[in-house]
Amino acid sequence: RRLFCGGVIVSDTHILTAAHCMTRKKASKVWIVAAEHNWNDPNHTRITRFIKKIHYHKKFKPGFESRADVAILELYHPLPLTVPSVRTLCLPDPEAEDFAGRIGTVAGWGITSIHTEELSNKLQVIQVPIWNNTECRKTGFGKNILKHMLCAGEVEGGIDACTGDSGAGLSIENEGRHLLVGTVSFGFSCALPRWPGVYTRTSSFSSWIEEIIKSGITCEN
Repeated sequence: RRLFCGGVIVSDTHILTAAHCMTRKKASKVWIVAAEHNWNDPNHTRITRFIKKIHYHKKFKPGFESRADVAILELYHPLPLTVPSVRTLCLPDPEAEDFAGRIGTVAGWGITSIHTEELSNKLQVIQVPIWNNTECRKTGFGKNILKHMLCAGEVEGGIDACTGDSGAGLSIENEGRHLLVGTVSFGFSCALPRWPGVYTRTSSFSSWIEEIIKSGITCEN
C-alpha cells in the first residue's frame, strides 16, 4: 500500500479531495480505501474502490498556494453507505457563513511529527478553531489567503493537519448534521504558532460539486 492523501465521501460514488493530490496521476493507477481505522489490525475489513474518472475544477492552478485546489474522484462502483463507518458529509450552502469561531474536526493519516516521513498507521482526529480570513491574512500567508480558502488551527500552534492529510475534510456539527466546510490544502510546516492550516472552502465550490455528484446517493437524498 502507499497512502498519499485523504478524501471525503460526498456521495456513494464520489470522493472529494485536493486537486494537487491527483496531479500527474492516472485514475487507473489510484484507488480509494474506506472504513479503515487501523492498518495494523489484521481483522479489520477495509473497503476499496477503483476510480473511473478524476474531475478537476476549471480554475485549478497547481502551485504552493493552490487555486481551486479541489477534485472529485468518480468511482466505478458505489460504496455501501449502510456500513456504520461509511457515511457522506453534507455540503454547505454556496452562501453559507464563513464559520469563523467554530470548532472543526479533521481526520487523516498524515505524519504526526515534522521529524518523520512515515504516515500514521492509525486514523488521527483533531479539533481546531476556524479563523476568519482577515485574521489569517495577518499571518505570514498574507494576501495568498483568497476568499475560496479558510484557515484553521490553534494560534499558539501544537495541533494541525500535516503532510499526508491533504484532501481530508474539515467538518462541523450543524443542526444535527455533519457539514463539510473545507478540505486540507496547504500550510507552512505543521502546527507552528501563528501559522494555521489552509483549507479549500467547500461552500465556494458547492454548486460545482453538486452538479457532478447528482447521480449518486448524497447526504441530501
